[in-house]
Amino acid sequence: MLPKIKAFGSIDIQLLPINGRDAERYRRNCIGNMTWQEAADLAGETGARLVIPGHWDMFADNSADPERFADYLDVKYHGKVTCLIPEVMEKIVYGGFS
Repeated sequence: MLPKIKAFGSIDIQLLPINGRDAERYRRNCIGNMTWQEAADLAGETGARLVIPGHWDMFADNSADPERFADYLDVKYHGKVTCLIPEVMEKIVYGGFS
């Protein structure tokens, strides 16, 4: 997937699901998404300028901690990717677009 994403060129913003997948989710027939580590690495490796974690508070029994995502991103890709954890219904403006 990484080569296909990089083929798009420069990426301004990525909204990435971080609620993950694991054995417990599979037992409940919940397929899941990327883990917060996978999402952070995808953002870092594709060179996104801004990344917004998603799906972390969407379902009570299928969530993840966005602060862990942000912390990992900061440690591994410090200064390369900015993370925004918005409040519910927060308006996001980027480069004059909202």
